[in-house]
Amino acid sequence: MRFGILIVSAVMLFACGESRQVAPSHPVADLVLTNGNVVTIDTQNPNATAIAITDDLITAVGSAAEIAAYIGDSTEVIDLKGQTAIPGLIEGHGHYTSFGGSLMILDFRYAKSFAEIVSQVAGAVKETEPGEWIIGRGWHQDKWAIKEDVLVEGLPLHDSLSAVTPDNPVMLIHTSGHGVFVNQKAMTLVEMANDTMPPEGGEIVRDETGGATGMMRESAQDVFRQAFSGHQGRRPAGVAEDEIRRMVKLAGEETLRHGITSFQDLGTSFAEVDLLKKMADEGNLPVRLYMAFEEEAADMQDRLAEYRMVGYANNFLTVRTIGEKVLDGALGTHGGWLLEPYTDLPRSSGLNVVSIEEIEESARLAMKYDYQLAIQGIGDRAYRELLNIYEKEFERNPDKTDLRWRIEHAQVIHPEDVQRTVDLGVIPAVQGIFACSDGPWVVD
Repeated sequence: MRFGILIVSAVMLFACGESRQVAPSHPVADLVLTNGNVVTIDTQNPNATAIAITDDLITAVGSAAEIAAYIGDSTEVIDLKGQTAIPGLIEGHGHYTSFGGSLMILDFRYAKSFAEIVSQVAGAVKETEPGEWIIGRGWHQDKWAIKEDVLVEGLPLHDSLSAVTPDNPVMLIHTSGHGVFVNQKAMTLVEMANDTMPPEGGEIVRDETGGATGMMRESAQDVFRQAFSGHQGRRPAGVAEDEIRRMVKLAGEETLRHGITSFQDLGTSFAEVDLLKKMADEGNLPVRLYMAFEEEAADMQDRLAEYRMVGYANNFLTVRTIGEKVLDGALGTHGGWLLEPYTDLPRSSGLNVVSIEEIEESARLAMKYDYQLAIQGIGDRAYRELLNIYEKEFERNPDKTDLRWRIEHAQVIHPEDVQRTVDLGVIPAVQGIFACSDGPWVVD
């Protein structure tokens, strides 16, 4: 109830016009909110002051006098005292458990320099056993007011970071999630040398001598993430499940604090869905989750039918999307796949991360098993390639018109593809946050 606003979460949003008419017989409500300013988002019933809720469903919206008829001996009544109640907010694109995990690691969102980040990491070393990983997230080089003396493609060298972390591998995740900055210990751990070739769809940023700076773009970060995951996997049985449960709890506390009651998670696994389903059965999911599989097509083909669920456990868990399986990278790491080269990095037009063939097979499976498809296409080349893939599947399946396929982020769209998007009925899933975080990258 911060700022005098109460967020109301229920399976149904505010009822339509006839909800003002109290039925002759009606259930006694479990909960009544009364004497408030209820935002109904209903032009036929804009001025409600009370709500009745039964079995987690909004059963009536109207005046305080009308809703009083729903109050029984067992009804909890909350007097809003003039405060405003609005429907719960929906996060349209996020990574729920990863968000919870980010609340358990170093936070660099407000760092003003690389030196400040190094100082934070040095502080963490004092509380971390040798050999244990130190993880942080949220940095963006364009937010640094103070720049390092030596930069490669706008990014620092790992030397100062490695100097304070001789015994701990370190992985600092870019705010976009499309790159990591690592120390020498981490590079030694994965046996990365000056002659190590980058994987397809990735880039090891190097200085003029060929030495790795510490910055790993797109798929070049995978070996470090896998090393960290392998380290975590060697912990005692049950520790990993407890950690994910804590992530779910922390993410729930933070999202609910901001009025978010439903969350679309773009990138889960079958194992994670198994645990979330278990938690839903226990009544331990704090918000309603809409999960998207980011598994390999070969691993999904025999399991999608079994795992598809809509409104499971009183609508707390829905699984019917494949995504986000990134076709390209982020603009902030020069990874967005463009039709033309970057003006500040003319040697590159970005990166194709997940292969076209993998996305094509995922699209085929989505159609076969009635899944929504939500693939990342940030650059205009990636966006066009996805339109091509989607169009082919639409032509093969003209009867399936209600799956609401999306292109995630959709930051750079060629003008010729705007009307094509409309004609195909594809949804550009745009997030306004990138207008700020990637704004400096599109000024040119």
